[in-house]
Amino acid sequence: MLIRDNLRIHFYENLKEQGHCLVLVNTDVDAICAWTILESLFRCDEFSYSVLAVAGTEDFETKLQEHSQTTKTILLINCGGNRAISDLQIAPDCRIFIVDSRRPFHHENVYDDSNVRVVVDAAELERLAIPSVSDIYENETDSEDEEDENMSDDENYDRRQSHTDKIERRAAKDLEKRIWKQNRMDKLWKYYENAWFSISSAVVMFQLAHECSKSCPEGLWCAGVGLASQLNDCLISVDFYYETCIDKLRTFLRRFAPHNGLEDKSGQLFRLKFGKELTLPFYAHWSLYESMLNDENFVIRNHMWSQKGKDRLHLNLASLGLTLLETRQVFHLMDRERRNEVFNILYEDQHSEHNIQFSTFTAQFDYNKPYNAVDFARALAVRLEYGQRGPLHEPIDDRFRAAASVLDRFMNGKGSDEMAQIVESAKEQLKATVDLAIQTVKQQNVTPSGGFILVRVNTVTEAGYVIASRHSLFTFARLVQNAYAHKSTHKDRKRKPLIFVITLTDDLDGWTLVTGLMPLDAVDAESKKSVIGRAFEQTIERTRVEAVQKTFDSSIILLNTHHRLKFLDGLQVAFS
Repeated sequence: MLIRDNLRIHFYENLKEQGHCLVLVNTDVDAICAWTILESLFRCDEFSYSVLAVAGTEDFETKLQEHSQTTKTILLINCGGNRAISDLQIAPDCRIFIVDSRRPFHHENVYDDSNVRVVVDAAELERLAIPSVSDIYENETDSEDEEDENMSDDENYDRRQSHTDKIERRAAKDLEKRIWKQNRMDKLWKYYENAWFSISSAVVMFQLAHECSKSCPEGLWCAGVGLASQLNDCLISVDFYYETCIDKLRTFLRRFAPHNGLEDKSGQLFRLKFGKELTLPFYAHWSLYESMLNDENFVIRNHMWSQKGKDRLHLNLASLGLTLLETRQVFHLMDRERRNEVFNILYEDQHSEHNIQFSTFTAQFDYNKPYNAVDFARALAVRLEYGQRGPLHEPIDDRFRAAASVLDRFMNGKGSDEMAQIVESAKEQLKATVDLAIQTVKQQNVTPSGGFILVRVNTVTEAGYVIASRHSLFTFARLVQNAYAHKSTHKDRKRKPLIFVITLTDDLDGWTLVTGLMPLDAVDAESKKSVIGRAFEQTIERTRVEAVQKTFDSSIILLNTHHRLKFLDGLQVAFS
């Protein structure tokens, strides 16, 4: 069942009805930001709760089935929305609430009136285009009426109609049933054909906090970081990002994050502003030069995979009036007046070259170092998805608690040294990811293959950044796609999807990670809808290869290496 409005009554109060709630949280930045907001509401209301992180589909199903036997109310954040909860062994008296940014929802969850409640924005129902009940559920009374009629026919055969009429009537009913079933298949196929991401779960939770009269700058910051994480991973478009900020958060921007918010003299320790910002990663905590070397736009613009890449970059800097000396010094150590000049130069260049006028949240506690939401989301993704020692040496529960602590401590003016260490780790991970992307393009591991473009990446360890972190994987894939498209003016490079085949080692030896991106022309579209996951599913069913989906992202699968060629051949049919 869908919860479309009045979140406080229909969602929050029902959530608290049984006196205790178990929350299962997916391991992504948006989910952890949503949980942080909700946890603050629980604490204000002195409500009993427990929380568990889920590392993937198997972990999710295990924990949900296990705890549903003893817990009457369970909330799922960014997990479970696109899986049929009714197919799992859930206790009949357990109620499941779902807040998930993935679309579309599984139709069983939408029409389950007894156990499942799904939170959705009423404004997006038209875009969801959920099939009607009559389109996907057969009317059970039809078969019963037919049986009654058959009994009546047997008893009154001579008085009613001939045996031929009876057969024709049954044939007509069978034909009608076949047409209905075909129509059902067509409606469900169209419904599930595309996958996309909708409004950030953190923004939804902040809206709930407002309805409960508990909105605050800290909650808005969490919503901003969750939304920025979606933009970082290219799950939503820049237009959708601004649409959310304006439609959902405009009132709170004026109240909690004015343009001069960091200069507030009212005594508020945690301060926010929403204003224009550069898209350069970590530039405020790095040198401009290093940031440019690892920025997608500058990598593409200067062809950094070529021998003359750095020469191009130097000429570009000179044309902007920037010297190598000042770009190689730490940005925040520049003279304040010159720093503002450089910022304006780069912002204008960003707009003229890439048509990007970007704004985001920036937060600061007292006199601690400020962070913008985009960089904070990048750093938090590294702490959550990869950890300090790698996912093999730090369990998911430890990484989840550590990431939640980082977010909470930042908003309370603590852990500045820890945050600086996480940023350093994130910069190292970004450099490694960008380097792998450049090497992949340079070594010509990207080749046309019929209906799609194939990207081969060999011998990546299980603990490698690109495998362990969804953020790094998406950053790598997007950079390879853009670099390959800009190496040549051939139009097919922007019109075909990219399929990434990454050979794994260590404990995952014998397996291949497969993911994909929609054609660049489609990626640039506002909707960000993708058929990659559906194509994978269709190919696996048709070719019967050994493949598993360990994450909630249908566009990421693990494939038995021995079945790779068979799968890729089958994928050609899907994209032909």
